[in-house]
Amino acid sequence: MKKALTILVIEDNQGDFILLEALICSLSLNVQNIIHTTTLGDALTVLPGIKPDIIFLDLFLPDSKGLNAFKNLYLAVAEVPTIVLSGLNDIATSVEALSLGAQDYLVKGGFDKNGLEKSMIYSIERKRVELKAISSEEKYRQIFYNNPLPTFIYNTTTSKILECNVVTLKEYGYTREEFLDLTIQDIVKGKKKMLGIERSCDDRDKKKEEYEFWHHKKKNGEIMFVVLNTCAIEHDGFIVCQVQVQNVTKQIKLQKKLECQQKQKQHQITQAAVNAQEKERNEIGREMHDNINQLLAAANLYISFFLSSTKKDLQMVMKGKDFVNDAMKEIRAISKNLVPPSFLEEEFIVSLEQLMIPLGQTKMIKIETSWHPFIESMLNNQQKLSVYRIIQEQTNNIIKHAAASLIKISLNIEAGRMLLSVKDDGKGCIINKKTSGIGLQNITNRARLHNGSAKFVSQPDQDFELQVLFKLRHFTPNKTSGDVK
Repeated sequence: MKKALTILVIEDNQGDFILLEALICSLSLNVQNIIHTTTLGDALTVLPGIKPDIIFLDLFLPDSKGLNAFKNLYLAVAEVPTIVLSGLNDIATSVEALSLGAQDYLVKGGFDKNGLEKSMIYSIERKRVELKAISSEEKYRQIFYNNPLPTFIYNTTTSKILECNVVTLKEYGYTREEFLDLTIQDIVKGKKKMLGIERSCDDRDKKKEEYEFWHHKKKNGEIMFVVLNTCAIEHDGFIVCQVQVQNVTKQIKLQKKLECQQKQKQHQITQAAVNAQEKERNEIGREMHDNINQLLAAANLYISFFLSSTKKDLQMVMKGKDFVNDAMKEIRAISKNLVPPSFLEEEFIVSLEQLMIPLGQTKMIKIETSWHPFIESMLNNQQKLSVYRIIQEQTNNIIKHAAASLIKISLNIEAGRMLLSVKDDGKGCIINKKTSGIGLQNITNRARLHNGSAKFVSQPDQDFELQVLFKLRHFTPNKTSGDVK
């Protein structure tokens, strides 16, 4: 041992001290200083100033007898290794001193140079290891008790909870005495979940993450969702399981709420689509019944009259043929609204202009259009179809509800976005849930299909404007710009 040692000897017998001093000086140890006191009181007085590396203590001193001598010394300098000096009749007391923290005991007159050196070296080393273990344990205790998450320890054999920190008590709502009187079964909802915790403490079990979330019960019966981090540790000589608890109840409830909202939204979209299909079927059925059926019935009537008449009047056949032609025109008109225009066969702007032709021919509504010259190359076919259907839907809404005399339609590209505006000078309305019918919902849904948005701007007795925005993924600015009317 290279370190220079300071040794304190507490011995009231001068002869015993001289013999011990001589043996110490003969050792191979690097002894720097030997300090001698004859009473425990004197030793306690000089201890703060000398900081010894090892102490020799006689158990029977003028001011302290037996174990009391060691206990009083240990209270003052527990970190210093102490060797008890014992007479033959004091061995039982010396052994008991070992259980209280002494490092070794030597029987006076019963040890030699080698025994003394070995005892001193072992005592210093044992105390060093002991202090290191105490320091490590204290650090663990600080981590355990000051952990911001609920943390507790339980016996994997008996399931009894052995220790916990303050945060655990706050989270579960128990007092310390109440919580330490519980077992795992008392806080885990369901036997299957409890087994999952035990498996997670066993490194040999490959199914330790079988359950992602756990259901734990508070004192008031409230159930909380938790995620557990577990590990096996030694506690009071036994291997136990330490559990760190993360309460994720708020996150789970929020996730379920969002999932519910998404399901409701999807249900609304699906219902809107179904309603739109039913509406379209009803309109087709009404057109077939009220218009085409009447035309065909009239044609059948004229042809039947011609066939049953003795006088063959060709005018009857011609009139029947006219009614059939009218019915065919009506069917073509209905089909045109149902079948998507072929943008691959003709230009997109041409298709939009053709969509406006029937409105202009009535002379009742004036149509003004403004198309971006490069819109043809900026939109894919799906986007073109959505724009076509949105314009078709909104113009139908205007004809049915707006009592408008002017419709302005513009389609432009600005900063990588497509902007569609359909505006009329009709009677307008207040935009709310009641007025946002299936037609407007269909427009909104079509816009969302392309990560876009639809906005409706109107007030009673004012203009109504539909504004639709699409973000274009592949956009290259072009210096040439302008409107084609």
